[in-house]
Amino acid sequence: MKNPDPRAAAARKLAALAEQLQAGACFPVTRLTVLKRLCSESQDAAAFAHYLAELAQDRFRQAPPSHLEPDRVRAFGARIDAALNCIHAYRSAPDRDAELALRAACRELESAQAETRDTRWATVRTIDSREALVVETAVHCLLEPRDSARWGYSLGRKHAERYDPRCGSGLSPASAPYVREIAEFWLAAPPHPVR
Repeated sequence: MKNPDPRAAAARKLAALAEQLQAGACFPVTRLTVLKRLCSESQDAAAFAHYLAELAQDRFRQAPPSHLEPDRVRAFGARIDAALNCIHAYRSAPDRDAELALRAACRELESAQAETRDTRWATVRTIDSREALVVETAVHCLLEPRDSARWGYSLGRKHAERYDPRCGSGLSPASAPYVREIAEFWLAAPPHPVR
């Protein structure tokens, strides 16, 4: 008897989550912790990061943040494009030069959204472009392979989490297409053992 593939089971669980969200359910974002297991292998996490970074780049190109001035939109677009070029180069040939270029691209993305403010509970970073944040997190996932599980979960969370006044922060009905994209990646990923 063949053992069930835990990766496929986790991917199906994510697909079912997307369906529940589509039907109007709300869940805490911790429902995505299955990504920690799926991203435990750095190669898998790198492929996942690349996939979500490309989706973020496409979304930014199709619908840049409307609240930003055109110059700022162009600057974000250039930084996202540069980071994606560095991701492609690094995944093709992960040498020292490619790594340094990827680190520089990450710093550029971080500096574009470096404004913070203190609240009663914490220091909060102002995010003007969710897509730029997703790409930035994807770069961290590539650059920190020993911590790929944590970065993979963080990446999925930044990709899918949406605020809804009915359910607060977390996974809301608006999260459904994003969780579906995550599930589709893992359903299509070549099977191999997951810890």
